[in-house]
Amino acid sequence: MDPIKSGTLSPANNQPVFHRKETIFFMLFVLLSSCLLSWFFLLLHSSFSPDGRASFYEKAAMGKDVRLLIVGDSIACDTGETHWSHLVEQELEKTYHLSVSISNISLRGTSSYAGMVSTQQLPPEETFDAVLVCYGQNDPTEDFSLYYEALLRAVRQRCPSASVVTILESSQRTFTQKMNQILDLSAYYQCPTVDTITPFQASYDTLVRDGVHPNEEGDRIYAQEILRVLEEGIRQHRGPGPSALSPKDERVLLLDELHRKEKPALVEKDSGFVWEGPLEGWVLGVDFWDTPDNGTIRILVDDKEYILPQSGYSQRLILPIMLSSADHPQTFRDIRVEFEEGEQGIIARGGFKGLLLSS
Repeated sequence: MDPIKSGTLSPANNQPVFHRKETIFFMLFVLLSSCLLSWFFLLLHSSFSPDGRASFYEKAAMGKDVRLLIVGDSIACDTGETHWSHLVEQELEKTYHLSVSISNISLRGTSSYAGMVSTQQLPPEETFDAVLVCYGQNDPTEDFSLYYEALLRAVRQRCPSASVVTILESSQRTFTQKMNQILDLSAYYQCPTVDTITPFQASYDTLVRDGVHPNEEGDRIYAQEILRVLEEGIRQHRGPGPSALSPKDERVLLLDELHRKEKPALVEKDSGFVWEGPLEGWVLGVDFWDTPDNGTIRILVDDKEYILPQSGYSQRLILPIMLSSADHPQTFRDIRVEFEEGEQGIIARGGFKGLLLSS
């Protein structure tokens, strides 16, 4: 029989001819093998978190749903659909075909200390795949590094499986001492950092709505820079980072635990409230609802007086008071919170939430 006429050989190269079914089977085999090899490669190179869960970056790469926590000041506060947090959410969902759930615990007018407190007080059942940390605008330069490190440690302790990302706020306009401290601490705790300072510098005034907070175009830049960092980690299938590290500043260990005294647990007096001692502590936190009508709120620690600053806005504040310049706790007889008489005192008393003492 003529092999060419029989269809068993190719006239071009004198090789066997595959039948259509054999060709389809071969192509499916190659495709399946490629998928299995890709899955094995991803599994081999993944750096799972201490509890065995995949990191945010690994989950996003696999198209799995993710949960984000945002902790920060007013720049991080959700201001509506055009806020950078929603733009990040929308782009992640569109690009990686997953669902993003965001919990935003940011507080206006607050500093890193408030972020530390808010993070420590998260319900234990809450879990997150990534945490975005956005502070600096309201933080005093003094002791900033201490409180920011305490915040990072609180995030690592409370969310050990989460991938942590820090943000350099555009409102600083340049790489100030505080921003350089964030870079230093982020490197130490192995947190990638988002730089929003540089892209704002060329036309800062056109990207903010009040001299501080980004406008719609500014929010787009925030989202763009955050996504740049997140997507780099997704491409690399980056792990969550270490859950525990020795402190860079040993003093921060004094802030790892806070003893909270809610208003109902304090002794009520005509002029305010008393936390009776003896007490031992290093930093005192005051949690209250600030309003323009609060009047003066005085904190007396063994008769040493501290006047709480007023923001002029209606907002919750959690403010720290350093009780001792020594690098160890001190002992006190009691702590008193006193308000003005009249209507202002009634308003301030109603908005007071409680005290926190680190030891």
